[in-house]
Amino acid sequence: MTADHPTILIAEDDAQSLLYFSMVLRQEYRVETARSVDRALSLMKKQPPDLILLDLSLEGKRDGLDLVRLMRKHREWKQIPVIAATAHALKQDRDNCLKAGCDAYLAKPIPMKKLVDTVHAFL
Repeated sequence: MTADHPTILIAEDDAQSLLYFSMVLRQEYRVETARSVDRALSLMKKQPPDLILLDLSLEGKRDGLDLVRLMRKHREWKQIPVIAATAHALKQDRDNCLKAGCDAYLAKPIPMKKLVDTVHAFL
């Protein structure tokens, strides 16, 4: 983690969303990507990110909510801000994200300004 280039971990299984988020955020941040909970955990063990942009649907048996629940139990990761960025757009989906430990919730499609403003609010 560096003060001038915080690291964002984008945990996303959709190639188009991953490309969009990466292109928008690479202008100001160091970006790491993971398509599964296992890959995200591997990256976090090497270097905890400053923020996680998290889709609910990920490759493998575990989903984004599983990842955030694990994070909130881990001493080193529980304070990392997590922004849910998902196509699951019902009120109950939002409530489930916040209850699991996400700090913010964005429903796809996410306008660039809203994405950047939300990330800026936490970094």
